[in-house]
Formats: sequence, structure tokens, C-alpha cells
Amino acid sequence: HSKTVQISAKEETGFDDLSARMVEELAALRQEVHVRIPQSEYALVSELIRLGEVLEQDYEENDVILHIRIPADLVRKVESYTIP
Repeated sequence: HSKTVQISAKEETGFDDLSARMVEELAALRQEVHVRIPQSEYALVSELIRLGEVLEQDYEENDVILHIRIPADLVRKVESYTIP
């Protein structure tokens, strides 16, 4: 298996590799995005904040600007709000 990590409790080896693989796999489940969402769509903003990890939040005119790490399955939901 390509994602196998060899460890040995007896020899106390491989645990750093295992930890790194676990972090890598968990990171793949989330994606970092920058979005600009109108405040009229605050239900979406609320959902993102509840399910994601807000890295930065700002307000500009009537928009909420978020730099956020969200579950990968939500990325499609915010595609039209993505900013570079």
C-alpha cells in the first residue's frame, strides 16, 4: 500500500513518519480559500465559520472577506465567491 508507514514499538522507530503522514492525510481533507461573500449571504458565512478554521476575517462595504480553511466538500459551494 502506498500510504503505509512502518513503525516499531519495540525499536521505537517510525513514529515521526507516522505523525507526518497523519498530518498530511488530515490536511488533504481541508482546503484553504479566499472568498468575498455578500452579507446578504450571511448564512453561508456562518456555515463556513462554524465548519472551517478562520485564518483572517475582514469586512469591506457590504461584503465579508474570509481567508479560511474549510472541508474539501464545501469548496464547490463557495467557488463563485473565490478571490485570488
